[in-house]
Amino acid sequence: MIHNAVRVLFPVGTVAGTVLLFATALHAQVPDSLRADSLVRSASVAASVSLFDPPARERTIDAVITGGSGFFRQGSTSPFQATANADFFARTSALDLTAGFHYGFSEPATAGLTLGLRFPIAESDRTHGFYGDVALLVLDNGHDSDAFQTGLRGAIAARSGMLEGRLAAEIRRLPFAGGTFEAWAGVELGLAFNLLHEGLHVPTRKDTLQAALKYIATSQQLEDLQSSSEAELDAWLDRFWRQRNVTGSNRNEAREEYERRIRKANEQYGTEKHLGVATDMGRVLLLYGEPDRIENGFSTDNPDQKYQTYSPDRKYQLWVIEGRLKGYQTAIFLFVTLEGGRYSAYYVGRGGYREVYSNVRGEYSDGIPTDLPPAMLNFVQSTR
Repeated sequence: MIHNAVRVLFPVGTVAGTVLLFATALHAQVPDSLRADSLVRSASVAASVSLFDPPARERTIDAVITGGSGFFRQGSTSPFQATANADFFARTSALDLTAGFHYGFSEPATAGLTLGLRFPIAESDRTHGFYGDVALLVLDNGHDSDAFQTGLRGAIAARSGMLEGRLAAEIRRLPFAGGTFEAWAGVELGLAFNLLHEGLHVPTRKDTLQAALKYIATSQQLEDLQSSSEAELDAWLDRFWRQRNVTGSNRNEAREEYERRIRKANEQYGTEKHLGVATDMGRVLLLYGEPDRIENGFSTDNPDQKYQTYSPDRKYQLWVIEGRLKGYQTAIFLFVTLEGGRYSAYYVGRGGYREVYSNVRGEYSDGIPTDLPPAMLNFVQSTR
């Protein structure tokens, strides 16, 4: 009797709940301009400064417990099969991974393990959105002499708060070598529980202004900025740029140009944890503008004791500015990064490159690296 009740209640409850959940998730897809990460950007835009780099992704691990109802096709028959599922979703800075255990209530019962990826389709925040799941399925169908068979699982999922619903399909066996085709398709509905949440800092408007303007502001101006309330930031920003309006025009070309450089620095050199304006390349771009020429080259050295913290894959990028910096006919800025190896993550997490040499007074310099490509080395030496 209990088994019959499950057969009746699972389809009705799961289908109704999933439909409701998809409607709720759809409602949660607020316009981009109203999303949390966009609000931070909008705060800067209000002052004509777009300082925030791409929104930081949080690192989380969620457990989702669902019940499902669907049809289990075995050859020419398609009996109803209810399922119980436990899935784990790990969101990292690079991938959304999923692993799960799926149990099917049938005679005989089935049990499977999944391992795959989850792709955000439309997401308003971490707990509201639509997702696509693709996974490898390893299944014990309970009745074959072969203990396990390999298949594929796909699903479209909707998350709204703690509720998650999915339209799912599994190819449990392909009809190879005379075998029987097996597949399952149905709906799943359940609850999501957060097991780990490592949030990444999202800069405030004051943080972004501080990061972008610290290169040209005085210490007193930065202190005034820190002591200003959110409501006072626009007035502070207007005063700051009014003092730098050397032409006296209403347009204030200096402000327009600096804010354009801010946007470009954040777009090109920003990472999840660092604003582009806080990187070495971003800072040079803000202070001196775009280079007239860029050259790239790989190190000519093998690792030795002198460069024990480098890998053979270190790469140099040279920026050249001709005739635009007062006192320098040719100004150069040399940056280094790692293409691989033990320390590459350090550079990637900080915008990719760090400055190692410049002939401009006040810029950081380790001296001219001796492992530059010959043509680049000769040019750099000629600018001293």
